[in-house]
Amino acid sequence: MYCLDTNIIIEHLRDNRLIKEKIIALTKYGADFSITPITICELYKGAYKSKNIEHNIKQVKTTVATMKIIEFNENAYLAYGKIHKELMSKGTMTSEMDLLIGCLAYSFNATLVTQNKKHFENIQGLKVEEW
Repeated sequence: MYCLDTNIIIEHLRDNRLIKEKIIALTKYGADFSITPITICELYKGAYKSKNIEHNIKQVKTTVATMKIIEFNENAYLAYGKIHKELMSKGTMTSEMDLLIGCLAYSFNATLVTQNKKHFENIQGLKVEEW
């Protein structure tokens, strides 16, 4: 399963040809795609900050309806606590939102797809692909 980071969804909404082709190609091979509740929040935040709010909210709703949403569960809570402690003790903390997205992907053994691999490189055991 692939978990798409916010920046990947934004590029998809902007009709980035390379992102769309990659998703189509992987779908043909049976790949599953998911997003996190954090990503959904970030997408709506962006839509409300935009000049074309109604259009962008509609785009977000349509896109979210086609994706599996990775929900928080006990494994995600435990992963967050453990990984947060590890990063704090090493002094390699990442942003809270990226940490939550990364922990959710990690707890579901999903490959996180992002355009900012550096944001997630300190989360040991997280599979990350940069598109």
